[in-house]
Amino acid sequence: MKTPALLAAALLLAPAAMAQGARGYSATPAAAPSVDSLITRSTLWTCGGTACTTARTEGSPMATCQLVRAKLGPLTGFAANGSAFAADRLEKCNGKAD
Repeated sequence: MKTPALLAAALLLAPAAMAQGARGYSATPAAAPSVDSLITRSTLWTCGGTACTTARTEGSPMATCQLVRAKLGPLTGFAANGSAFAADRLEKCNGKAD
């Protein structure tokens, strides 16, 4: 049976996957998202609570910020691979998407 071997492999890889949990993008709009998900170009975002996230990391973080800002409105926070945008980058993201 391959199932126990696959399960064992998944359990061994789980810590590595959790360590990479900061990968992807996170956007926090000024108003809580009113949708469960959204798509920017070909990127699927999942929304819950006060933020929307995606595991995708392709493309420019600034361009991604501007795309999601265009869908959600002004952002109070944006992070790429666990690194939050500084205030000046967030301001540029919010201003550029109008």
